[in-house]
Amino acid sequence: DGSVLTDTLQSTLNYYVRTDGDDDNDGLATTAARAFATVQGAIDRLATFPRDANKPSAGFPAKINVAAGTFAKTVKLRSMAAFEAVRIIGAGDTTIIAGVTDAIVGVNPVDTPYSIETCKLTATAGSCIRAENGNRISFTGVNFGAATVAHIQAHSHGKISCAGSYSIS
Repeated sequence: DGSVLTDTLQSTLNYYVRTDGDDDNDGLATTAARAFATVQGAIDRLATFPRDANKPSAGFPAKINVAAGTFAKTVKLRSMAAFEAVRIIGAGDTTIIAGVTDAIVGVNPVDTPYSIETCKLTATAGSCIRAENGNRISFTGVNFGAATVAHIQAHSHGKISCAGSYSIS
């Protein structure tokens, strides 16, 4: 359940996501027996970590390393109590986050900044990256694929920034 990690974490926590993983796994290795099946599974697990200012885990970033494959589920961003920031890192254009609405979305107020890196995003009925209500999302190395609304959509004080190169296909 992560309780031991919150007591001993002294650097960035790395979680792994693979198409043959399972969201009931611990996410701590890039094997089918340990990796999560969805990016949302990793985010949901990270959100359960409590922040304790008296323990060394407070304030470290988290990385979600996403293997090659197509992940056909919208990624809904959440606030993290124990992590300063969250990086979602793909394996290049072979990592496809194909949202059934938006691909990456922060609509509820989220106080944790997110970085989307080195992947392809598509959105069947929405935007590739959508930020509202003060959410902060940066991206680099992203290939924006088909989207029915927009590649990048920010409103209601949402902030999306380009931190490096990107492409549109």
